[in-house]
Amino acid sequence: MKKLLFLSMMLITINYVFALTAGDIAILAVNTDATKNMAFVALTDIPANTDISFTDNAWHATTPPAWRTNEGTIKWNHTSAVSKGTVITITLGTPNYTASVGSVTTNSNFNLSASGDQILAYAGTTAPTTNADSNWLWGFSTSRFVWNNDSNTSDIPTALSNYSAAMTGTTSDYDNAYFANGSSTQTSVSVSGTKAELISLFINSSLYYKNNTGPLTIPTYTITVSSGVTAPTTQASNITFSSVESTQMIVSWTNGNGAKRIVKMNTSNSFTNPGDGTDPTADDSWNNSGEQVIYNGSGNSVTVTNLSASTTYWFRVYEYNGSGTSTKYLTTTATNNPNNQITSTPPPNAPTATAATSVSYNKFTANWNSVSGATKYYLDVYTKGANATDLIISEYVEGSGNNKAIELYNGTGSSINLSNYSLKKQVNGDGEFVNELTLSGTLANGDTYVIVSNAGTTNLADSNFVNLETNSQALSFNGNDAVALYKNGVQIDVVGVVDQTADWGKDVTLVRKSSVTSPTTSYNTEQWNSYAQDTFTYLGSHTM
Repeated sequence: MKKLLFLSMMLITINYVFALTAGDIAILAVNTDATKNMAFVALTDIPANTDISFTDNAWHATTPPAWRTNEGTIKWNHTSAVSKGTVITITLGTPNYTASVGSVTTNSNFNLSASGDQILAYAGTTAPTTNADSNWLWGFSTSRFVWNNDSNTSDIPTALSNYSAAMTGTTSDYDNAYFANGSSTQTSVSVSGTKAELISLFINSSLYYKNNTGPLTIPTYTITVSSGVTAPTTQASNITFSSVESTQMIVSWTNGNGAKRIVKMNTSNSFTNPGDGTDPTADDSWNNSGEQVIYNGSGNSVTVTNLSASTTYWFRVYEYNGSGTSTKYLTTTATNNPNNQITSTPPPNAPTATAATSVSYNKFTANWNSVSGATKYYLDVYTKGANATDLIISEYVEGSGNNKAIELYNGTGSSINLSNYSLKKQVNGDGEFVNELTLSGTLANGDTYVIVSNAGTTNLADSNFVNLETNSQALSFNGNDAVALYKNGVQIDVVGVVDQTADWGKDVTLVRKSSVTSPTTSYNTEQWNSYAQDTFTYLGSHTM
């Protein structure tokens, strides 16, 4: 009887996940006059079947951030890989939208407005929910990025602060604009550079041609995205030693022309070079026993510490162009000279410090016991912390009733004459800053200055942290009034969203984060901690 042997085969499918990040694409052109269209460029290779979403919904970068609804989102996809430098045009046709490369879903609510509009791009089909989500890709506005709670304006998420282009920066807008590498009309545009160099061009609104008179003809683009990586043509040489002591020394070398240098040390004159085209830090599997990296940077010297007594060391310097370990770059090496070795001697005893003398606020005399065999001593002195660049608004209280307060903090390292400063308010999020309150007195370094509304016997007015109780209109804010700090008539700091009539700061206490060391005229919610109404715990002091 014959036996039949059946062989079964199992098909294994491996799914490859590719994550686009901010700046991997750039929007180059937007037409809001019929026939409406837009164009974007791939700044990195995009694998097949990668989804990219474009939306004209507005983003509100508040706490918590949120989308404004009732507009539309379209999805672009291509079943084949797209090479970096490829420009794709999407046309909002009737009834279907089309793409010059790939395909695009149709969503009639995605309908760019000639009264001002924006496009926010993100990877995939799941919309970001925070300002820092990793799938944000690019932002484009025909006017400016600011939240006015309408269909024509939007904030820019912090993840796209360096990956967006706004055509005006004001309340005006242009119906149509395209990247022209200048301000005049073009039929063809050719640019090349590294990804970072191209992004610096695409975010510059002065390099766009713009008009309000009808649809534009998008020029033919030739965009070359270069790696910016070339092999070094010279190599490091002349390894020398200085400040040689028992357990440390300075190793120096003459620079080659590589962007990075790797210095390796071994207790034997035995090194294994990486293969040509390999980053010396990418794989340690070729290292000989005892071989170790002691420097990775762009300088030409390194201080080597923790050497063992009576031990001989050898060194080698590698030149390579690139940064990071995920990509391989061409390499060239400099082999140490046989004379470039040092035998350490037994170390002297450590010196013992004694009490400092002649101590004052800005100087002192350090003392220690001398040590036999020591030729040098090292004294490390450091300053703890960092000084602020100027006075900052450190707290904002919009409490119940007349519980209103602004706290200022001096972390500059010196006393400040407050007569050079004043507060102003933008009334109901519109127009110029007015209701100036001029300050006076001196604020010592490390101290706060608390200004409260004249509220009779309210919680704030009766507290021992109040420096100034005033009935100035500058303190009559109610949730949609940005408050700014001025120095000699020039605005240097602000709390609140400028030009927004909707409430951004009602019934809330805002405390500046300890990491903030400089005032800024651009309000950023990431700089503030938010607390419940009538939280007075933090008034009267501030940590920086």
